[in-house]
Amino acid sequence: VDGAHNADSLRFLHDTLRTRYAGRRKVLIAAAMQEKDVSYFHKMAADQFERVYAAQMAYDRCRPAAELAKVFEGAAPVEVCRDAADAYARAAAYARGAGAMIVCAGSLYLAGEMLDLLDETAGEILAGLKKPVGLCFQVKDGPCCTFHFTRDGCRMTEGEAGCTCKMRFSSPEKFNALIEENKPGLPAKNPVQLLFFNGLCGEIPHASAIKKVLQSIHTGTLLYVF
Repeated sequence: VDGAHNADSLRFLHDTLRTRYAGRRKVLIAAAMQEKDVSYFHKMAADQFERVYAAQMAYDRCRPAAELAKVFEGAAPVEVCRDAADAYARAAAYARGAGAMIVCAGSLYLAGEMLDLLDETAGEILAGLKKPVGLCFQVKDGPCCTFHFTRDGCRMTEGEAGCTCKMRFSSPEKFNALIEENKPGLPAKNPVQLLFFNGLCGEIPHASAIKKVLQSIHTGTLLYVF
């Protein structure tokens, strides 16, 4: 599951698939926001994927699956799917028979929905939440987004609406320092206390878990949520 959603991050993913997963059969689940340039998908699909499943999500800015499917015309067979769950069901059925690996990319929103489908542990933790939690990251002269954790799952939105805990950064460099391996990591106050989910994380170190999310977003690859 990869958060690549523009030309540069898709090229990075393409290089990873060509080198680390050379020789593997692959299928792709894809979705994208309207304003994102994902035209590189065509080149990557022609080189790496034997089948593509175009999905869409319930966001106003999401590109319709039928429109996204046109990006792959002439590159690989593509199926238009209702949503992420439909795309995964179809991709999984095909991959089992073909012995192929499933790659998911094109949007952080899609990555979040896919991880919610795939990660049973995350689902169990969220199911035990007593109230919704919204963790907002605001970077001066940079992005502002909020991760919403509820019993129904996890999703990310732009802006601070629904935020219950905000982390402010004076520059993109300060935010990057938070998620670099050789830095101290998350502060030991509000975010950790607020998002500890009343002890439901068990033996999983919470600060380390959230740091993994940030590191994954930073590199363009979402691998694990909790």
